[in-house]
Amino acid sequence: IQQLGEEDCLVPQPRGSLPKACAIGLTTVVTTAILVLEPKGFFRHVAAAILILTVGPSLHGVFLLSEECLHHAITRYRGRRLGQMVTACVGVCTLLGVELAVLLFGLTEPQPWRDQWSMVILACGLYPLLKTLGVLGLSEVEVSEICEKKKVNVAHGLAWSFHLGYLNLVLPCPFETRGSRKFLILLPLNANIAHKLEDEDTNICFHDNLPNTEIDRAGIRGLVHHCVVEYATPLLTLYKMSQES
Repeated sequence: IQQLGEEDCLVPQPRGSLPKACAIGLTTVVTTAILVLEPKGFFRHVAAAILILTVGPSLHGVFLLSEECLHHAITRYRGRRLGQMVTACVGVCTLLGVELAVLLFGLTEPQPWRDQWSMVILACGLYPLLKTLGVLGLSEVEVSEICEKKKVNVAHGLAWSFHLGYLNLVLPCPFETRGSRKFLILLPLNANIAHKLEDEDTNICFHDNLPNTEIDRAGIRGLVHHCVVEYATPLLTLYKMSQES
């Protein structure tokens, strides 16, 4: 079997915080420029900008909440409190942004802001439409990052299933009576699994069958397992999924 462990570039690394750093840098430059050019109306400008960016998502969350309350309160939330549905539909940070904007408006002196309020109202009307049409939807990278952070990728589920439903049950059995504790799990990077190891590497040859390891599992008594060297079987599922899609 070829050793590919040193080729780290073949394995995706977790995404870093470069986008956040760029966003913080741009925000610092813009706010500094506004503070220098218009120091008197700085907080009003900040409040208007925050309000434009947060009221639209809040209204879209209200629309989502109406759908959840009318059609999914029992099946998805088991009739739990309304607060859980609110937090599921409207982000807590979004609500905090609206509150911050209102607070800044309250702390600053009132001024004739007819044009700015027109922009706020227009943003409230356009954001839900653009969000529903997918114009403001998440990019593939953002969706992938969310799945990686919350560990909800298909690969995460298969890995947990392999660990809890197989390795935890099978590994202790051969180690109870045998002196050797070596057990090899093969993880090919392309997720394609050969049914015969000797087809992949001529240095490997089949010797004999292993003693049966029998486990009562999932309603089946005496379920037979063999293990010393084997592929991580969920990889075959991932490979077939990639071929089908």
